[in-house]
Amino acid sequence: MQRHRPAWVEVNLDSIANNVRQIKNRVGKDVCVMATVKGDGYGHGAYEVAATALRNGAGKLAVAMVDEGIELREAGIKAPILILGMSLPEHAAEIVRCDLMQAVCTAELPAAMAQEAIRQGKTAKVNIKVNTGMNRIGIRPEEAVPYAKSLLALPGLEIEGIFTHFATSYYEQEFVRLQFDRFRQAIDSLEAADIHIPYKHCCNSGAVLNFPHMYLNQVRPGTIITTAAPAQTSEMNLDLRTAMGVKTKVVFIHALAAGESIGYNLLYTAETPRQIAVLPIGWADGLPSDLANKGNVLIHGKRCPIRGRICMDQTMVDITDVPGVAIGDEVVILGRQGEEEILPTDWTAIIGGLNSHVSLRCLITKRMPRVYLQEGEAVGLRTALRPDLTQLVAQ
Repeated sequence: MQRHRPAWVEVNLDSIANNVRQIKNRVGKDVCVMATVKGDGYGHGAYEVAATALRNGAGKLAVAMVDEGIELREAGIKAPILILGMSLPEHAAEIVRCDLMQAVCTAELPAAMAQEAIRQGKTAKVNIKVNTGMNRIGIRPEEAVPYAKSLLALPGLEIEGIFTHFATSYYEQEFVRLQFDRFRQAIDSLEAADIHIPYKHCCNSGAVLNFPHMYLNQVRPGTIITTAAPAQTSEMNLDLRTAMGVKTKVVFIHALAAGESIGYNLLYTAETPRQIAVLPIGWADGLPSDLANKGNVLIHGKRCPIRGRICMDQTMVDITDVPGVAIGDEVVILGRQGEEEILPTDWTAIIGGLNSHVSLRCLITKRMPRVYLQEGEAVGLRTALRPDLTQLVAQ
């Protein structure tokens, strides 16, 4: 599959399919899986992750913003899509036109959506967002009944769901229980007022792993669709697999004499003669600059240290202890080569501050072509710089 650039991302669709099936088996047939594919599918490709998730047990999708929903619609995705973030009233026409569901917690946005629904001859669907402690967006639990009644008074509008978001579900239990209790209070107050909302969801990835009694009738996993993550207890672990690998090739090799330095600001100076390989990948591709003089890559199955500052488009590595390296040899930035493996958590340990290895995956920019693999074969290619070479994965 032609792609020109000798630096690319590999996304294993079999791993994503496995993860979604694991999630679906865990939650059961009566619980809908809403696959969260925001942030370009956590850097893996929103369309490809969405299509694979829908084929393997997901029933709905969630994104962060209107444009992400429109992108999926234009790619041919017909499944229900929920916009999790707040949109402005001026976005109502596009939301309704594209049959997107919208999270709501204000008066203005649902009113604009209802008006557009009538104008377009459609029904606009919304999900009420309840703030139970994350303190970003949402109504308070005690506001659920009056707010729902205000929505029900709008012609052309349908309340499809109600949800909240957990702040600590990966590693903590007490605050999760508090949030769940608050959410249940909101649901119970609605039921007591004879307001029956079809879908209730609060479980993000951490809660899917750790709190099965909180599944209700819909879950909203994101991270664990593409990335292995542990549960709080080993018995709750799922057989999850990490889908992304980042690779490049050696494009130049040169000798560095003792006393010579490398790159901007001369951050590395050789104490002894060294062999240096140059890689055509840099911080503009998402390689964190904090890996300078600390990170490693894999060549011939051996760890080779990054030397000097990571440049915008190039990175230098020390290959002195790996004999036989030649121009064109494959280099693994993230992933496995031979018996060695570099994980996103290795980056996290070096960088610090970023407490989620998933956020590092989102750093890999669209400048990097994505090659989609199934059963070891390339079945799709997405390359922003050469859209003429893009081959979408079949739905």
